[in-house]
Amino acid sequence: MQGGPEHIPSQPHERIDVAAEFPSLRALVSVCGATSNAGKTTTAEHVIRALKTAGLPVTALKVTRTHLGDACPRGVTTCGTCASLDQPFRLVTESKALAVPGKDTQRYMTAGADTVLWLLVHPSAMAAGIRAALGAIATGHVVVAEGNSFRDFASADLTLLAWSRRFPPKSSARVILDRIDGCVERPDTASSGYGTEYPSPNPRVPQVNPDDIGSFVIQRLGPRVVHRP
Repeated sequence: MQGGPEHIPSQPHERIDVAAEFPSLRALVSVCGATSNAGKTTTAEHVIRALKTAGLPVTALKVTRTHLGDACPRGVTTCGTCASLDQPFRLVTESKALAVPGKDTQRYMTAGADTVLWLLVHPSAMAAGIRAALGAIATGHVVVAEGNSFRDFASADLTLLAWSRRFPPKSSARVILDRIDGCVERPDTASSGYGTEYPSPNPRVPQVNPDDIGSFVIQRLGPRVVHRP
């Protein structure tokens, strides 16, 4: 499940300064994953709940980088997501598509997000797709964006990386390790006895206990979420 093609990183001129281009957004939290099944969505749920408990409006954004070749970046051959994309990107806003039980987007809704968006985007249109998604978000919202490709192409006020000891970081995670503010280890893989265990992908940043994600996020965002009207 950790296979797939090497991730082609963004170039500096392609990257979006979110605060400069979208000043109406209150703050942005990026949630990335070192591997598949590392707990990205669970981490995002913790963030959403904490922001809602603080009385903040939240938009959750799921970013799915598609592919057109034979090798799926997620190691999956049966989801049909990529085959359904007949344009550079598509921003899904329909509740029927987002509220499918078990989907990440449905989990965001259950966690309390006021708005949920799903961006399906071809690698060549990543910057354009992200700009379209951010432009669709209401003034004053805190954005919780899940996906390594988002953080590769856009800035964030805070970036969390979910990781598991069972696998080394995949290529899409390696290109953003220098932009991580905290690592969240999937608890059910700690000292799991599965053989080779890998260390934190970025030991230079705080290692955040899943139960402490909410307080970590609120503290780190500080005035961005506490004092702004």
